[in-house]
Amino acid sequence: MEEESEVKAREDEANLFASHFLMPREAFESEWSETYGLPFVDRVLKVKKIFQVSYKTVLYRLATETDLGDSVWGMFYGQYKRRTGKSLTPVDEPNPLLPEEFQAGCPEMLRSREPDSLSPYAFVEDRLSRLVRLALERSEITLSRGAEILRLDLESMRDRVASWVK
Repeated sequence: MEEESEVKAREDEANLFASHFLMPREAFESEWSETYGLPFVDRVLKVKKIFQVSYKTVLYRLATETDLGDSVWGMFYGQYKRRTGKSLTPVDEPNPLLPEEFQAGCPEMLRSREPDSLSPYAFVEDRLSRLVRLALERSEITLSRGAEILRLDLESMRDRVASWVK
């Protein structure tokens, strides 16, 4: 019987492989940077939808390749609970893929059902959010001006800024 640490090591290795196989580095980095101005939970869920992977696959990638390390898990769970009022259990998956999407062997099958398979995260406005974030970081606009541009109240804007990660 395998030691618990060996099982954990194998699981970590499988997660690392899956995150790189399903989300190639260049594509992942491009999509992650495109969502730069979104709140952390929205960024994770949008990238999840783009690559059709679990939110845990995205978090695992962030944990292993960014300075955030394992803090991404607590950040995601905390922000998700504040937003939804619910804690995620180990088997929960926000905005899960439909069962038939697991068996769709080719993207053409998904494209033929595209309007049905689009989620709200397919329409998240990320360009304006990214530009506002960059302008705030460069002190080119104030927080209240950023809130006005994004059509948020000041408190919501402060929450968004607090949720940002690199």
